[in-house]
Amino acid sequence: MQPAAHDRSEIRPQPGSDHRLLRRRSDLVVMAMNGWGEAHPAWWLNLQANPDATVVLPGGEERAVRATEATGNERDRLWATFRTLEDDGTDLDALAALRSRRTPVVVLAPTVA
Repeated sequence: MQPAAHDRSEIRPQPGSDHRLLRRRSDLVVMAMNGWGEAHPAWWLNLQANPDATVVLPGGEERAVRATEATGNERDRLWATFRTLEDDGTDLDALAALRSRRTPVVVLAPTVA
């Protein structure tokens, strides 16, 4: 997911990106990463500064959301779910270990627009 160039509060999942978008009840969940590079993605830095945003899903559906970083047991459960999505044998934990800091897991909860 990356912010659209014209609006820092708009998030658009990019086709072919390495970000998986999890749907958990009414929330959307994503890992904040630039591939497995060290730097956090700009969209995550923008959301830390202003957590209210609009997600534009494939097909054009727009959702007003508030972003929070999952922590503790919630993060562990979500990370485990992302791990199950790697059906090609990718070792998510080994890739994450390439970074010196923990990959943020971001929960995008719906808000009233």
